[in-house]
Amino acid sequence: MNAANDTAQIKIYEINNVVIDMQLKELACGTQVHRPAPEVFATLIYLIEHRHRTISVDELRESLWLDEETSEFEILRAVMQARQAIKDDETKQCIAFDPGLQGYRFTGEVLELEIQ
Repeated sequence: MNAANDTAQIKIYEINNVVIDMQLKELACGTQVHRPAPEVFATLIYLIEHRHRTISVDELRESLWLDEETSEFEILRAVMQARQAIKDDETKQCIAFDPGLQGYRFTGEVLELEIQ
């Protein structure tokens, strides 16, 4: 077996000069490192990895919270904190709400890196 095949790859995203380390579950911008709450990190990653389509609030609830009692407000709060974590604002709008589909779509530019 090849040793190169045995090493795990670490996936890293970069958005708005914010580096997202999937293994460490943290975001870094310059010298500042931020480790968001697990549900915020999971929401951000889910939206990035499904950026080819709009994700409904119900899909976020079913995929990430696994709790039918999770309110729409709690999901909105996680989305808003995810936006803050990547320095998203009204001028950049990487995470947009789609009122017609009642969901969110990641529309920002994403640089993907895989490091061995």
